[in-house]
Formats: sequence, C-alpha cells, structure tokens
Amino acid sequence: MDISKAKVEVVSHSIQTSSYGSKHIVGEVINNGDADASFVKVTATFYDKNETVVDTDFTYAGDTSSTALQPQMKAPFKIYADSNFDHYKLDVTWN
Repeated sequence: MDISKAKVEVVSHSIQTSSYGSKHIVGEVINNGDADASFVKVTATFYDKNETVVDTDFTYAGDTSSTALQPQMKAPFKIYADSNFDHYKLDVTWN
C-alpha cells in the first residue's frame, strides 16, 4: 500500500508595492512531502482592521499546473491585491 503524500507549505511571503502604488504578495511554497504535488493553488484572503473580508484572490505557484512540484522543491507565487486591506491569510491546496 502506497501512503506517499505531498505536503505543500508556504515558506516565505511579503507585501510589495509597485511604483504605481499597487500591492501584491510574493512568496514561495515548498513540497515537504514524499510525493509530487500538482496544481499548487495559493489563495489569499484580505481583511480590514475589523476582520471583515474585503477581497480574495489566488494564483498557481510556479508552473505547477503543467509540471508537478517534486518533494523538497520550491516554487514562487505572486498574488495581486486590488483592495485596501489591513492583513491577509494564505491557504495552499494541491492535487
């Protein structure tokens, strides 16, 4: 019985602001499991200071929609933030 599983986690993230004033989150995920992970989706939920959700957006890390993220490998991501927000939460899913 094969119990190999991928385990993808965000290892770094930060907010960057473009010269035009738009914000985006850049970061990296890593596959800490022992099986490949495909379609690694990073979803950001943006909140205001009152904990109200003001926006959500997602992206696929690296090219994981066409090439699987192998164990112990990293992939970058960038998510654009269209709304003013106070803080955010990141979630990662994969196949």
